Amino acid sequence: MPTNPEGYNQQYFKRERKKIIEKLGGKCAECGVGSKLEIHHIKPCGMGANRGTFRRLTEWKRNMDNLQVLCHDCHVDWHKVNGVEYNGR
Repeated sequence: MPTNPEGYNQQYFKRERKKIIEKLGGKCAECGVGSKLEIHHIKPCGMGANRGTFRRLTEWKRNMDNLQVLCHDCHVDWHKVNGVEYNGR
């Protein structure tokens, strides 16, 4: 399977991310939408603390109680309202 320049398998990351989103309810915690979902840290991590794909997956799995699922729009809004830089997609 192809890997990106960082050496991780993109399909594996997407599959694991999807599992985490499903475990967290599979829909936006704010508006209930089930598409364009992102994983949000309830208590923000330090800048760069979860960068790097495998590091991010490991941190997510170890700290599920600090995560919630938000749709892209609600995620961006949360960061604007709370004055925290948005580093998502």
